[in-house]
Amino acid sequence: MGKMTEMNRLERGALAVCAAFIFVAAAAPLLMPYDPNFVDMGHVLEYPSARYLLGTDPLGRDVLSRLISGARVSIGFATAAAFCTMTVGLVVGTVSGYVGGRVDALIQTVVNVFQGIPSFSLMIALAGLLEPGVTSMLIAVVVTSWTGFSRVVRGEVIRIKGEPFVEGLRALGAGAGFIVGRYVLRSLLPVVIVLFTIRIGMVILSVSGLSYIGIGLQPPTSDWGLMVSEGQTYFRTYPLLLYAPGACIFILCVAVNILGESLQRRFAGRTRREM
Repeated sequence: MGKMTEMNRLERGALAVCAAFIFVAAAAPLLMPYDPNFVDMGHVLEYPSARYLLGTDPLGRDVLSRLISGARVSIGFATAAAFCTMTVGLVVGTVSGYVGGRVDALIQTVVNVFQGIPSFSLMIALAGLLEPGVTSMLIAVVVTSWTGFSRVVRGEVIRIKGEPFVEGLRALGAGAGFIVGRYVLRSLLPVVIVLFTIRIGMVILSVSGLSYIGIGLQPPTSDWGLMVSEGQTYFRTYPLLLYAPGACIFILCVAVNILGESLQRRFAGRTRREM
């Protein structure tokens, strides 16, 4: 009982952290005390004060404003990328699992090829080949992420396809489109929600990593990974430039993963009760 209560508190804490970050991202224009890209060479590398709560960076930009703006950039991009990954993986996995046969074999061959390549290495290669920017990052993330999503969806579709009620629908003359649209996709909803939640945290880490090595989002974008890269030069003299964005990445990713694991346990428990 105590353990369950502790886990519930952890889950509530993770939910509160995620909600706080989402609120900051949504209300960023109202919360930022200064323009995050405004350069003020008269206030370079100032320590935290009443005027600049987290100090300024090497160009005199307010660190707090850039963190708030970075929340908007990171969470917005991660949500969009996770949604695109989910859409591609859902369509491919559903077709592969439900149609089966040669179509399934062909799709799984392509999936195996993609999964045989280290995802981050492929992401670096794609981001390096394409022109730096949001579109290139989105393409790189989706191309390297859809395979895992599609495999999970395919397995669930095969399981659902073997259920007696699906056989009954076929016997009554229901078409594949009706069965998939009305029943299969609805049964996939818990799995999709869990995968979507976990994918957001993974995208934030991936984008931050690419921005850190210089092939992700480009200056003057207020991206947390880019801020970490810019702040490492001043690690000894002004560590807050490195710690502040790094802490945001760490806290948000941990909270998202805890929330995803919580959803997974809850949906799994509900499924077992229904069975």
